[in-house]
Amino acid sequence: MALLSKPEALWVTFIRQKYKILSYFPESITRVSCTSLWRSLVHIWDEFRTNIAWCVSDGSLVDVRTDVWGPDIGRLCEHVLDPSSLTRYPTFQILMTPSGTWDLSLLSSIFPEAVAHRMFSIRCPNPNTESDFCRWRWDDSFTIKSAYAKCIDHLWNPCSNL
Repeated sequence: MALLSKPEALWVTFIRQKYKILSYFPESITRVSCTSLWRSLVHIWDEFRTNIAWCVSDGSLVDVRTDVWGPDIGRLCEHVLDPSSLTRYPTFQILMTPSGTWDLSLLSSIFPEAVAHRMFSIRCPNPNTESDFCRWRWDDSFTIKSAYAKCIDHLWNPCSNL
């Protein structure tokens, strides 16, 4: 999680440079030549990404289409009515009115009504605030134990009392 929460840390800078991780939270971290630890991270990266949620402040780090940032919405690309519209709306600002509020008519033309209304209830990004930050999607305290528990939760099949 420090890769996201402490990007200025020396070891994070080293890892990002070594593996040429240019974006803040990339879709993929696959590399041709890497360590076994990195290969292990590659295998769980998609699962990890789906369990991270963004707290949007200024909207500068979040990919509005592919990152999880809205409570109970998930990735917006999974809800879009017309998949070709994703390329036309890459930023928060395009989905907002000039006065800085959500453009509900535009949202309703891109997403199902329930998703559009859910987005409308979320505070809009404000460029005059702090930078966006990540959190564990399921609660505020990320630990290796909580991540492991969430990842294997679907595998758990409790036995009846003996």
